[in-house]
Amino acid sequence: MNVTVAVLAAGSGRRFGAPKLLMPAGEGEVLLSRAVSLGLSVGERVLCILPSEADLHLAALEGLPRDRLVLLSNPDAAQGMGTSVALAASACLNRGAAGEALLILPADLPTLDRRFLLRLIEAFAAGDGCDAAAALDPEGRLLAPAILRPGLLPEIAQLRGDAGARDILRRPGSRVVPVAIQDMSDIDDFDGYRYLAHRLGWDREPSPKIAWRADAEALPSPNGHWRVGATLAVSVTGHGPGISGMRMVAMPQGLRRALFAGDGTRDRLGLLRAAALLSLGDENC
Repeated sequence: MNVTVAVLAAGSGRRFGAPKLLMPAGEGEVLLSRAVSLGLSVGERVLCILPSEADLHLAALEGLPRDRLVLLSNPDAAQGMGTSVALAASACLNRGAAGEALLILPADLPTLDRRFLLRLIEAFAAGDGCDAAAALDPEGRLLAPAILRPGLLPEIAQLRGDAGARDILRRPGSRVVPVAIQDMSDIDDFDGYRYLAHRLGWDREPSPKIAWRADAEALPSPNGHWRVGATLAVSVTGHGPGISGMRMVAMPQGLRRALFAGDGTRDRLGLLRAAALLSLGDENC
């Protein structure tokens, strides 16, 4: 059975305060690259659904094999997850891959592993024409990741809003095979990320070296800012050349600002990574 995996990565992560899918997830990894790698390990190909402004996301995926990876931009992501699921279904239909099952994989479920996804695929294949197989959490809820039969793709391609395919699968007569999962922790905010990072050992990665300058003056930020944890505010666009982050906790020398040279994509990725690792190491976050 051929399976296409749709990695849903177009959400804004407003509750997180920063691009959460670009947070460290092990040496050299971020949550996004980890999810895409997981999808590639079980699917014939992966459709990665990204926000319309995705320079940082694209940079984070450099180095992954591109022969089976398709990157799709979702300009309607603010309307809800359903638009990303619909985009993936449309891509399958437009490619002429209507016979491929579609596995929906949210990118912010870092405790998922390949073994569970293989169980999900096997349960679907053994379901004798079922509509879907979906994760069943300990509270009895059917959730994504879920794998959907090819015949549902035309209807799924019309989805809007934030419901995803839930309403379709909850209709009378729909057959969904539940696959029990004990640990499917998602990440909504930095506290949730910190908990998982400590549990999974991501906080043990050495922080990048930072040039500190004693300076408590706030930076103007015409394009807004990111908040990474409770201790760093990161300006998307700093004052003058380069980008910067400000440490917000009192230190022996007072407030300090971390300065990074350059304003390129790699610089911003490095700043986010450094901010996350520093915040994970702050005991009073």
